[in-house]
Amino acid sequence: MELFLYDDLTLGSLHMPFVNDSITKPGGSSLYCAPEGAVRFLTAANIDAVCLADDSVDDFGTEGYVNTQRVLDEAGILHCGTVETRSGDIFDELLIWRVKDVRIGVVGYCSPTTATVPDILDRVRLLREHACDIVIVSVEWGSPSDTSPQYNNLIIAQSLIDGGADVVWGHGSNALHPAFLYQGKPIISSLGALCDGYSGAVATFGAVLTLEYDLTGEAPVLTLMRA
Repeated sequence: MELFLYDDLTLGSLHMPFVNDSITKPGGSSLYCAPEGAVRFLTAANIDAVCLADDSVDDFGTEGYVNTQRVLDEAGILHCGTVETRSGDIFDELLIWRVKDVRIGVVGYCSPTTATVPDILDRVRLLREHACDIVIVSVEWGSPSDTSPQYNNLIIAQSLIDGGADVVWGHGSNALHPAFLYQGKPIISSLGALCDGYSGAVATFGAVLTLEYDLTGEAPVLTLMRA
């Protein structure tokens, strides 16, 4: 997409694994997945990185997850995300993107709760220790049928901002939810589904959110949030 050709970071959320014929889903079902060749749609759209913090990405177990990582690596697409909360394993990756002398860090986390906020903030602090100027927390929460933000998720998002995150970007619902500023920092509950085969009670719509920062000062300052 030409829309993504000239930005500094195009970040998306991947909601299914890339698999091949040799990988079978535990239990025998092989629904919610994509063939390896479908990664070309991400490269054609100029996607720089994807978050894998989605329970469906783990539908084919460790084998499918590792295969998805391999397919993305070979396509030159970076990835991050925490399907499992164990620190240090293949499911727990952080992303650092360097552009214009700015480091952007991304944490991906699946199904956050108030009890796991400290786990997420540990990762935020780790990215700060690696000199990240902007830290994005990408979280899968809620249900595909949610038409508005869940109250407890908003509490979680505010806690993450209070704990040092610059952006909280939620996904999981196929509906567009309001985005707003808290302490001058964006909380995006859901951008819907820009490209999804889901069929359910909620119509599938998706939006692209653009964030622009002023880089002339000591720290980046958000100047534009536009969908």
